[in-house]
Amino acid sequence: RNPDDWMIREQYADLLAESGAADLALKEYRIVLERVPENHLVWTKAANVCIKIGLLNEAEMFFRKSLAIDDETPLAYYRLAEVLAMKGKKKAGLAIFTQRLRVDPHRAEVLTYLGNFTLVLGE
Repeated sequence: RNPDDWMIREQYADLLAESGAADLALKEYRIVLERVPENHLVWTKAANVCIKIGLLNEAEMFFRKSLAIDDETPLAYYRLAEVLAMKGKKKAGLAIFTQRLRVDPHRAEVLTYLGNFTLVLGE
């Protein structure tokens, strides 16, 4: 395979992220996103790396881009709510779950993530 293939770069970024090289992983995810900007999963992965290195504004933006592409990803909602809470916006984080539950009130993952979110907040 071509070493510039975006899937190889994504896998390389995954390995970098798992090994603790978050800065390098983010650089690779950015390259992948230039090539496949419609890939919601890569936006989510990049956002998770941003959290690890303290780039909360960028993480929020990346999660929002991921959800704009595919709004059926409960983990992205949970992590976005978590980022908002980290930024001191707990009510905005809870509002994300409220909005999602209105759309799909019986989705087990959303309820699970909401429970985890409120436990983390201590509320």
